[in-house]
Amino acid sequence: MQRLLFIVVVLFVAWKILAVWGKRLVSKGAGAEDFSRFSARSRDRRRRVHEQRAQQAPELLACSTCGTLVPTDRAVAGAAGLLFCSPECAAKGRQAKRGGG
Repeated sequence: MQRLLFIVVVLFVAWKILAVWGKRLVSKGAGAEDFSRFSARSRDRRRRVHEQRAQQAPELLACSTCGTLVPTDRAVAGAAGLLFCSPECAAKGRQAKRGGG
């Protein structure tokens, strides 16, 4: 009988300790609002990321030969201020200018 009473008391104390510990975790932890895509934090985070990407986005220019859009830092400069997407397009552009002119 004493063993049974001892086990019940130990289980009751353990249950109380876990209940208090769980309440602390719930009060400090992230709630459902933090995981919602409509929360103010998520919205502000998405807005900041979008603004950063917009500031870092390079300007795109069309290739003079094929019309492919190329970032300005990767464009190949040709004669008369023409821009090309690759050295191959630059060579085609020179050949077209010689043949057509």
